[in-house]
Amino acid sequence: MCGRGSQLIMNDFSAVLAASNSYRTTGAVLSLLVVVGFVCYVGYNYINGRGDIGAETELAANKKPYLSDDELETTKLDQSLTMALVFLAIIAVGLPLYWLGEPGRHDGYVEDTFTQQASRGGQAFEELCAACHAPEAVGGVASYTVLDSDGRYIADASWNAPALDNVFYRFSEDEVRYVLNFGRPNSPMPAWGAPGGGPLTTQQIDELLYYLESIQLTPDEIAEQVDAGVELAARTVVLAGDTDFAGDQEAIEVAVADYVANASLEQYGELLFNNPIAGGSYSCARCHTAGWSWGSNAVGGSDQPFASLIPLEIPGGGGYGPNLTGGSTVRQFGVAQEHADFIAIGSQDGVPYGATGTGDGGGQMPGFGTCIGDRDTSDLSKVFGFCDIEDADGATVDRGGLLSPEQVDAIVAYERSL
Repeated sequence: MCGRGSQLIMNDFSAVLAASNSYRTTGAVLSLLVVVGFVCYVGYNYINGRGDIGAETELAANKKPYLSDDELETTKLDQSLTMALVFLAIIAVGLPLYWLGEPGRHDGYVEDTFTQQASRGGQAFEELCAACHAPEAVGGVASYTVLDSDGRYIADASWNAPALDNVFYRFSEDEVRYVLNFGRPNSPMPAWGAPGGGPLTTQQIDELLYYLESIQLTPDEIAEQVDAGVELAARTVVLAGDTDFAGDQEAIEVAVADYVANASLEQYGELLFNNPIAGGSYSCARCHTAGWSWGSNAVGGSDQPFASLIPLEIPGGGGYGPNLTGGSTVRQFGVAQEHADFIAIGSQDGVPYGATGTGDGGGQMPGFGTCIGDRDTSDLSKVFGFCDIEDADGATVDRGGLLSPEQVDAIVAYERSL
C-alpha cells in the first residue's frame, strides 16, 4: 500500500503508539521495581545465610542453631518489616496507577484493532477492488459488455466505477456492507460477501469497511471535488455548443468559468446532476440516466459492429434509478422542499417518501445533503461516529454531506423541469 490511504493508516498507528506508550512505560517501570526488589531480597538472604557444614542430621531445621531472640526481635524483624513496607508501598501506588490507565488502554486497543484491520482491508482492496475503483478508491473504470434484452452481445464498453473515498458521506455502514455482500445488479460490481455467494467472510468485509473509513476525504476536499466536477460538466456543455475554439485552451477555460458563473439555477442543477468527477460518485445521472456510466452515446457512435443498436442517453430517463422525466418528480413530491429533503437524506429502509414511495435497504438511493455514515450503524466502533468531527474550537459538529443545501436545491430545480 502506498499514498494517502497508507499514510492515514500510519498516522493512526503513530497516534495509537503515542497514546499508549506512557501507560506501557509506567507499567514496565513498576514491574521492574518489583522484580529488582524481589531479586535483592533473595540475594540478601542467600548471601547472609549460614554455611552448611556437617552431616544432614546435624543440619536439620530442628537441630541447627538459629538466631537468638535478641536478633530475631530486632535486626531480623526490622528487615522483614522494612521489606514488607516497601512492597506494600509499591502495590499501594502501582495498582491505582495501573487502573487509572485502563480507559487509555481500552481506547488504544480499539485504535490498534482499527489500524490493523484497516491495513488488512487495504491489502484486500488493492488485490480485489483497485482494478475497477483505482488504487485508494479514487474512482476508475471497469470492463463492461453491453448486451441486449435477450442477453446477446452488442459492444464492449468501460464502466465508470465510482470513487469510494466519499462513500460514508452518502451511504450508511449497513448499506455499504449490503453492496459489498450482494453487489450491484446490471453493473460490473459483483457480490463479494458470503451471503451473496462471494468469496469473502464477514470479517474480511468488515476489514474492507474499516479501510474505506480510513481513507474518507475531508469536507473541504469533498467541496473541492464537487466544484471541479461542475467545471468538467460545464466544459462538456461549452464544447458541445461551440466548436470555434480550435484548441484554444485559454478561451475554453474563460468560457467554462463564464458559463458556471452565469448559470441559472436549473443549469447549475444540470451540471451537478451530470457531475463526472470521481467516477460519477457525486452525480445523479449515474443511476437515473441509462448508459451514462459507460458512455452509451460515445459507444453507440463507435465503429463496433452492433454499436448502432445502442439507444441514446435520455437525461433522467431512468436506469438503475427511476425515470425522472415527464413531471414524475412533481407528482411524487408535491412540494419542492420534500423533494430536496429526500435527495439530502436518501432512501431509508421502510420509510415512506413523497406521494407513493417507500424506501428500501441496500443502498438504493444515496443521501447527498447530509452525512449518512452513522445512520444505521452500531457494529464497527470506528465507523460509528464517522459523521461527528471536531471543529477548530474542539466542539463536536456534523461532518456534512456531499452537497450543500443550495446545490441540492439546484438539482431539485433541474429534476422538476425534466
